[in-house]
Amino acid sequence: MRCLICGEEMHLMQVVQDNTMLVSGYEHHTWQCSNCSEIERRLVFIREKTPADKIQVEPAHPEPPAAKLQTTAWIRALEKLRSTQTELNEQAASASSSVRPPRRPESARPVTARIPSGPAATAHDDAYAPPSAWTRAIAKFRKRQEQGL
Repeated sequence: MRCLICGEEMHLMQVVQDNTMLVSGYEHHTWQCSNCSEIERRLVFIREKTPADKIQVEPAHPEPPAAKLQTTAWIRALEKLRSTQTELNEQAASASSSVRPPRRPESARPVTARIPSGPAATAHDDAYAPPSAWTRAIAKFRKRQEQGL
């Protein structure tokens, strides 16, 4: 180490262990300049080598504790999905063995089956309701199919 005043080499004069810190390995070093006799004190961390017999190692558990095996929302969702898929596969297998498939509810039927194909209602009819965007889109699609576009 060099002296901050004159720049000459400093010599280590004294080393004292510091026991006030929570972590061991700190020392107080006292340095003296060989030229101007300036004295400096530094707190230095010296890594202390710990003997292997003092290190405490916890034994490894063959299986993790039960508290750490908590199911997460993802695991529960996957289990529910798998059980639902199994039920659907069983229903499909039983339905394929029967002659007639089960009737689908009205809400699951294709939209084209629910649109009346008769004459369009007019504003003077009692059951008139202005067509929705979906109804207009289906009508436009049918018209293009008829024209061959």
